[in-house]
This record gives sequence, C-alpha cells and structure tokens, in this order.
Amino acid sequence: MKIALPRLLETIKIANGTYQNLLFHQWRIDWSRKRLGYRDRIVLKLPQPPQHGIFRTRVLYSKNIEDIQILPYTPKKFQTFSFAYDDHIDYSLKFANREAIEKLRQKYLNGKDDILIVKNGLIRDSSIANIAFWNGESWITPKTPLLKGTTRERLLRAGVLVETDIGVDEVEQFQKMAIMNALLGFYEIPNFQLF
Repeated sequence: MKIALPRLLETIKIANGTYQNLLFHQWRIDWSRKRLGYRDRIVLKLPQPPQHGIFRTRVLYSKNIEDIQILPYTPKKFQTFSFAYDDHIDYSLKFANREAIEKLRQKYLNGKDDILIVKNGLIRDSSIANIAFWNGESWITPKTPLLKGTTRERLLRAGVLVETDIGVDEVEQFQKMAIMNALLGFYEIPNFQLF
C-alpha cells in the first residue's frame, strides 16, 4: 500500500513583473521536502510573470512540483483579531490542506478580521501570517510559530525581529502589532484590537 505524503504549498509574490524573495521560497521548499524524507532538490521553474500589478503565485508540490498558478492579488485590511485556542494544531509545514486552521477561523473569527492562534498558552501566528509585536524597543516574534514563514525568516536574518515566547496574557502591553507573509510583507497595525 502506497502512503500519500502531504501536498505542500508555496505562495510567491509577483510585483510588476518580478518574483519576490525567491531564495527564501527555495529555502523553504528544500527544508520542507527534507522533512518529508526527500533527498533530491527540486528547483523552482516559474512561468513568465505578468509585467504590471501585484499577483500571487501558488506552487503546489510534494515529491515534485504538481501545479503552478498565477492569480490576481487584492490585499485585505487587518485591524481586529480574535484569540483562537488549539493545543494540538500542527502546521509546521505549509500544507495545502488548511482544514485545521479553517476550523479555528469558523469557531473563533466572530466578525473580526483574523484570528491569533494560541497553542499551549503562547501566541503562534495569525491564520495567514506570522506576527510580531513592538515592545517599545524592538519587534518581537514568537519563538515557536506554527509555520516558519519566508518573510519572518528574512527579517530574522536581517536583525529586524527578535524571537521570544509571547504569552496570551502579555499582548495587551504591546504598542503595535505587525503581521507578515510573502504577499503582505511586513504589515504594521498601530491600533490593533484583540478580542
């Protein structure tokens, strides 16, 4: 009996004809495939991007690249967040199947813009992005996010972010919040609201 390995997803931003941060996306593909037991490397071969505007590239893969789609991208606004609690959720790889995250959104969203996922008392991520909080001196990000995003990794390496554990009871003390992913970049939210 053949065991089906999970399908993974990589989302890459195109801005005015240029794929953004490809080295970090290739890094995550390599890292993720090693965790699935693959030793060979697959190199991203992407189609010619649209020359004007912002688009998202959706790359579906496991052993091989299975599908590449280029889709229009319309950014959303984020201001309000609900806490979503799940001590068993695992999204350590960017799984194409987001059922566990979608169930949390259905249960906890309650009309807010997004959720902040709490696992074992610690803030981890939003449903679509890594997070950071401004403590008056530096931007801190959870030491153990659900997913190690490419933008988070890039900003950690650049010294913009500092990793630490962030308890759910600590977030009220922060002055600003940011969410970050490949499409949003580093999206600051000065007047964030948590529920």
